[in-house]
Amino acid sequence: MYKNALLVILFLFQCLTINALNQKRLDSLNNELAKCEIDSNRVKIYFELGRTYEYFKSKERIEYFIDALKLAKDIQYDAGIKKVYPNLISNLYHRHINDVAMSYSIEYLQYLEKNGSKEEQLKFYNTYGNLLSAQKKYKVARYHYDKAYEYYKSKKEFLLCANVCNNISILLMKTNEYDSALVYNTISGEIYKVNHDSSAYANSILGLAEIMTEKGDLDTALEKAKEALKIYQLIKIDLGVVNTALVIGDIYNKRKDFENALVFFETAQGYAENFNFFNLKRDAFLGASKAYFGLHDYEKAYQAQLSYNEMNDLIAAETLEGKMLEMEVKYDISKKETLLKENEYQFQVQKKQRNYLLIIISTGFGLIIALGFAYRQKRKTNKIISEQKRLVDEKQKEIIDSITYARRIQNSLLPNEKHIEKQLNRLMSKK
Repeated sequence: MYKNALLVILFLFQCLTINALNQKRLDSLNNELAKCEIDSNRVKIYFELGRTYEYFKSKERIEYFIDALKLAKDIQYDAGIKKVYPNLISNLYHRHINDVAMSYSIEYLQYLEKNGSKEEQLKFYNTYGNLLSAQKKYKVARYHYDKAYEYYKSKKEFLLCANVCNNISILLMKTNEYDSALVYNTISGEIYKVNHDSSAYANSILGLAEIMTEKGDLDTALEKAKEALKIYQLIKIDLGVVNTALVIGDIYNKRKDFENALVFFETAQGYAENFNFFNLKRDAFLGASKAYFGLHDYEKAYQAQLSYNEMNDLIAAETLEGKMLEMEVKYDISKKETLLKENEYQFQVQKKQRNYLLIIISTGFGLIIALGFAYRQKRKTNKIISEQKRLVDEKQKEIIDSITYARRIQNSLLPNEKHIEKQLNRLMSKK
């Protein structure tokens, strides 16, 4: 009892410490954002702000990712776009906001195709396959998983190949193809083992245990589940311990070994209690209720069932809270999109007004230039006419002067009238 109380106190202390550190980081990032003038750096700060918030509960994480994506698209910051899209989609997927995640996925794939980013497109197919599988579009999901697997295989990225195989195995379990699921699970498990990825290897072994349970091979299932539990305990992955304890408890219940089943359900309850995993606590109470019922301890079976119902109510409230959060996120996205459309409309109006103003200014400048050119031409023409008139006047003066000069010469050569008359009179008198 005291040990559990101490664990709870330590857990609360860790939460408070983490919250204080997160708040300090948020303040630091907001200060950076206020001073930042380079848009690409602002994208990075928005992204880091989003990452600082809690992954599964805070809508601020999604909002900051959306802000980062919008700014990255506005400034055509390719590296930022390729970084933000997958993280935003992954976060929406894990929050079960699948329709919004799908919308962004289609946008991202269209962007990658438009920009000829074939490799990024193939890398994203694994995530896209998970989203399609969650929407029960198994055939299309499998197509994209296969494409991703072939790409990673060509690049010799074997751990990523293993991740895809693991996802295919989960998909095949959903469609009750247990033999095929076993093949892909085995492939992924071998790759994880060779590459010493203990956590992923334990996940793969636990998946194998679940497949063997469905196939009815409870001995092999129990052996593999216990192997996974040892690894999780060794590497201190508490969530893995809880999940594995639940699987082992279910296997013991199926074998009607109810006492051993209770041991593992109580183990699962203890871990789940410390970390407030409501859904895992619920499953542990349900399994314990079945075990007590099998042992004919109906009072404890009833109490476990009441605890199960209580957890169900808490999960329902949490689910409702999640739905409210989903609606908030969708509303915020819709509001942002409406604002973007309004801003785009205003931008287009301003663009048209600016274009009209440019046309008026250009026309005005054109008229001024045309008038200036006409004025210069007129001055030039007037100058030519003046020069021609001057030349004509000079020629006219020269001609008049020549005539006057000729007349003078003529007058000097011809006798005057009196002399002619005198000579005529003299001649007449002689007759």
